[in-house]
Amino acid sequence: MTTDTIMLQKTILATIRADRGFRTTKDPQTLSEELAGLITELKKGVCLFSYRKKDGEVRRATGTLSRDIMDRYLDGAGGTPKGHRKSARPTSSAYFDLEKGEFRCFLWENFIRREDDYEECGGIDTFQTRKQAGTSRCQPVSVSLIQVALPNPDG
Repeated sequence: MTTDTIMLQKTILATIRADRGFRTTKDPQTLSEELAGLITELKKGVCLFSYRKKDGEVRRATGTLSRDIMDRYLDGAGGTPKGHRKSARPTSSAYFDLEKGEFRCFLWENFIRREDDYEECGGIDTFQTRKQAGTSRCQPVSVSLIQVALPNPDG
């Protein structure tokens, strides 16, 4: 873990411990390490992860916190992606959902895991094509972080 990830993990752990209403079946230390790793990867690129939604459904999300990837996903339109907001609670995290094309957030206590059973999804162009066809899900194989195939800005 990098120094930044360690500091983030400590901040997450302190936030979890300060929230008296926080309920999870995971050990807070382990959960904070997993969340810090996820957030670090989201900032670098695209990450696949799962969490339980408020209605109990498990959501397998494909997200990012990389502005460069969000801009390329939105075809360089600039501006703020739809739904841009800060996390709803101190014990939640926002991310840009590549399948929905807007920001979403999840409660830390509902985090399940960073996924490692997807194929490489082929980059932003593939997501847009699959989204238009209504088939944006990736197929299982063994990759935890997608390497997004970004177009070369020089041609």
